[in-house]
Amino acid sequence: MNSKLAIVIPYFKATYFGETIDSLASQSNLNFKVYIGDDHSPDPPDGMLEKLEQKVEVIYHRFAENLGGTNLVAHWERCLDLVEESSWICILGDDDCLSENFVEEFYQHLDRLESENLDLLKYGVEIINEHSEVTKEIMPEKELSAAAAFTEKFYGEGHSSLSEFVFSKKAYNTYGFRNYPLAWCSDDMAWLDFSEGKIIPVSSKAHVKFRLSPESISGSKHDVKWEAKRQFFRDLVLEKATLFPKKVQLMNLKRFEIFTVKTRNLRGGHFGFFLNRYFKLGRLDECLKFIIRFVVNKIRQ
Repeated sequence: MNSKLAIVIPYFKATYFGETIDSLASQSNLNFKVYIGDDHSPDPPDGMLEKLEQKVEVIYHRFAENLGGTNLVAHWERCLDLVEESSWICILGDDDCLSENFVEEFYQHLDRLESENLDLLKYGVEIINEHSEVTKEIMPEKELSAAAAFTEKFYGEGHSSLSEFVFSKKAYNTYGFRNYPLAWCSDDMAWLDFSEGKIIPVSSKAHVKFRLSPESISGSKHDVKWEAKRQFFRDLVLEKATLFPKKVQLMNLKRFEIFTVKTRNLRGGHFGFFLNRYFKLGRLDECLKFIIRFVVNKIRQ
């Protein structure tokens, strides 16, 4: 069967992987391929794939060295390189799960995605804990631009994670993923890149189960995350400002300033950089506040 959908799993931890595999084996539509890129895990998934292999084609590759520990985006890239003819991709975390109609919903949207030249499909999410208990549910109610979805995530009640999107291989080949530390915000920037300002269709009938547990990256390495956010908000300010209304541009600029200070990257050249942008946003009050903050932060350095 010629499947248009590839589900790619950058694998390292076995703790919840059985649940991930069960969710794939339980799909109501089995027209997909699974690619598993083993990041030289100390716990290879021996014996865990048999159930799935009886239902769909599974391509398993164990890499000779661990890469995700130092460069997670590079590990994503080598996993994506495993994909052959499929033109649509979902990168699924090795501790996340899919609702049983996830693939079916993709094919329900495929005609529109192709006819309107759209490159992303967004799903709902159930956030689960280490006991697989649902702690929060967020189902998309309407289509959004990537900029509006970003605004909801960072400044509202929205949610976005890598596993919640299906994207076209064409868009990935064009833009790739930005190589931010820990791949933190790399997916957020990808959706802004991949969508090219177009609307993102949503599936309100299917969802991803996104796991937040003590083993997840979300609760650690704050200093590295600050650097990733500094780079991310820098790129937003420099490349994506026109996608946002002035109110959000101001919030993004302030975030870039905050993480520049937190990472001790504030330099003399930043004085003119930030002052000019606050001025262009028509915020003389923010210009004055920034001058005071800049002087205080330089003294502290």
